[in-house]
Amino acid sequence: MKFLIIVIAFGLFFTGCDKVEEEKYQFSGEIVARVNDDVLRLDELKSNFNGRSWFLVKKDEKREFVKQWIDLTVLAQAGTLNALDKEPLIVSRLKSAEKNIMANATIAREMAKIQLSEEALFNYYRTHESTFKKVTEQLKIQQIVVDNAVTLEEVLNALRNGAKFSDTARQYSKGEGADAGGYIGFKSREQIPVAIWDKLQTLRQWGYTQVQIENNYYIVRWYEKQTVEKTGEFNQIKKQIEKMLIEERQSEIYQSLLKKLKQNADIEMTI
Repeated sequence: MKFLIIVIAFGLFFTGCDKVEEEKYQFSGEIVARVNDDVLRLDELKSNFNGRSWFLVKKDEKREFVKQWIDLTVLAQAGTLNALDKEPLIVSRLKSAEKNIMANATIAREMAKIQLSEEALFNYYRTHESTFKKVTEQLKIQQIVVDNAVTLEEVLNALRNGAKFSDTARQYSKGEGADAGGYIGFKSREQIPVAIWDKLQTLRQWGYTQVQIENNYYIVRWYEKQTVEKTGEFNQIKKQIEKMLIEERQSEIYQSLLKKLKQNADIEMTI
């Protein structure tokens, strides 16, 4: 038989078969690819993608998947022609693969029954509140903010010559806390620009450094550290809670299903 591969573009129906072939390949859906007598249909292709992922995957990635299917099919057909599927070791592996597929399908069907209400998520949040506590480092910061390089040099020269940081901030700063001597209180990493936080991490207490962010120049220092423990807000960590609760339910369902099936099965072990 002449070796033949036909790949049909997504969104088009297969039209390249004559009447005999059309009768031979009856199916509900569109042919995406064919290697000799093996056919890949669109619905079969979609079954390899989970839920909405089919709509998120790019067309080129889908085409790559089809190409891989073609490669796999060509190799598998060669194995069949060489009677590899009759060899005891291969037969055993095929049976094992079939069991794996059926077992995973059984588990997936049970897992699909999991439904979590908003109330269940919130109750889990309350019961495990300590799990969602986060320890955060905060720095008490003082800053001077100017908007040009000339003023920046004036400020740096003043500080080098012994001027007080707070007095210099009142005189030159255009940023937060200027009237209070540049004191802006405790700040965590999430509350200030990352570039400033990273620079502050390299400083000793009371030491200062400069950071340029867009058109502004920041002269910053820290003078006190503290760690605070904070529980994440429910709405902010709801996705995390849902993931944790689903994993717990999945484990419970798996163990319960396995126990039930084993109780109803005739099991014998001789090794």
